[in-house]
Amino acid sequence: MLIKTTGIILRSMKYGETSLIMDIYSRDYGLNSYIIGGVRNKKAKTQAGLCQIMSLVEFVAYHKNTKGLFRIKEISSAHLYQRIPFEILRSSVGMFMIEVLKNVLKDDEENPKLFSFIFQWFLFLDQTPTSVNNAHLLFMIELAGEIGIQPRDNFSVNYPYFDLMDGQFISDTPDHHYFLDLTESESLYDIMMQEREYVHELSLTNVERRNILDKLILFYKLHIDSMKELHTYQILNEILA
Repeated sequence: MLIKTTGIILRSMKYGETSLIMDIYSRDYGLNSYIIGGVRNKKAKTQAGLCQIMSLVEFVAYHKNTKGLFRIKEISSAHLYQRIPFEILRSSVGMFMIEVLKNVLKDDEENPKLFSFIFQWFLFLDQTPTSVNNAHLLFMIELAGEIGIQPRDNFSVNYPYFDLMDGQFISDTPDHHYFLDLTESESLYDIMMQEREYVHELSLTNVERRNILDKLILFYKLHIDSMKELHTYQILNEILA
């Protein structure tokens, strides 16, 4: 069956002399692996640069009802990045987002709403003229809601501590170590309440930003069994510092 859809490339690796194997999360077919031939040839109609990790693409592929490696017939750009490839912070945030997605997305799970959320986030990362220092924090919070582990926004004077295990703000420190202190909890709530276009306005130090990220990653690990160590985490922190 020949299909046409839109996707985002999560992984791209060389195969043979001129081919690439890619993991693509698409609007209509979820996460699948694809092979495309001839792109690593100087005379190729489609250049390998189009098939890089994070690329937003439209493609035509041969699909079967069974799981396997599908062949791409045609591929083109759904959006050409203008800022991400040329700004190290944007590209680092984007690679971090990709690694988080690789941990939470499930094979063959069609979810147009989740795909649209992801697609719009990468457009925002590329197009916003403002700083993206806090973007990855809001992305993780919003993504949690999209995949069913949304933290409650019930912060108040009476509920000032965020419990990572319960996913909500509580009245006092719990009898375990998986919680945010008063300052971190308030900062987390501020991020939760901020709109995407204005998340850059939040005043966070690099230390505060790193601490919140640490706790958000721990939150994911507590609620998602498949969550692994994130290799892009240290790189992102170094650039932000």
